[in-house]
Amino acid sequence: MPSVNALKKSSEYTTLTEQQQQFLVMYLENGRDSTDAASKAFNVTSRASAVAMGCKLLDNPRIQAAISFYEGDEYISNAEFYAQLKAVIQQGVSLPAKINALRLLSEIRGLAKGRKKSESDAQLLDTVLERIEEQENG
Repeated sequence: MPSVNALKKSSEYTTLTEQQQQFLVMYLENGRDSTDAASKAFNVTSRASAVAMGCKLLDNPRIQAAISFYEGDEYISNAEFYAQLKAVIQQGVSLPAKINALRLLSEIRGLAKGRKKSESDAQLLDTVLERIEEQENG
């Protein structure tokens, strides 16, 4: 795992705003407490605001890329992740593998909301794939 100093020299880090950089360093150095890091980097006094801001900052693709660099992982965007997951679902892999991929995708994207308990796994597959296409096309 690269050091924080190595991170600071990376393009993933230098593309962040100064406050985002402060948040990231504090987040990585304080045990990954996003609330505390957001509170200090953005001078937020309300705990509720710091919690919300910390969550929003961790959802930022540029911050995710910097964290991935720090962890030594290859960053993939949400779009790339969904495309890979969709490919697994549509490939000729076993039904249990498809169902596990669908459950993951459903949790991430909230696609299974309103699913009837009686709906079979095959129906879930069709429903989620339809909803993915709707989101991508509209």
